[in-house]
Amino acid sequence: LESPHLFDGVEVWNGKSIPAFNIPALIYSRRLGIPTLSGSDAHTPSAIGVSPSIVFSSSAKPEDVLEAVGKGLVRPSVRAPSLRALVDDIAWSIRRRGSRYFKRGLLTLSSGVLG
Repeated sequence: LESPHLFDGVEVWNGKSIPAFNIPALIYSRRLGIPTLSGSDAHTPSAIGVSPSIVFSSSAKPEDVLEAVGKGLVRPSVRAPSLRALVDDIAWSIRRRGSRYFKRGLLTLSSGVLG
């Protein structure tokens, strides 16, 4: 990365990712001195807030939060999603991907895959 100063932080913990896949981002952010963040990558209500970034800000105003992140006053929370969040996300993914296959005619109810 030629211009790391263009970034406020690097997501080093994605709540839906396999933990080992987060390690390169953590190493990279530390090497460059960029603040570390976490995120839930939520696609369903049950996954919202699974892995929030903890920001030590003087207020909840966006400008104060961004200033705190820029100063490194942020910590990732390393948590895995609940079983409910995982099941909801798998169902969401199947519905989303399945609708694409049905639209293209690649999957039918009698194809043996779903029926």
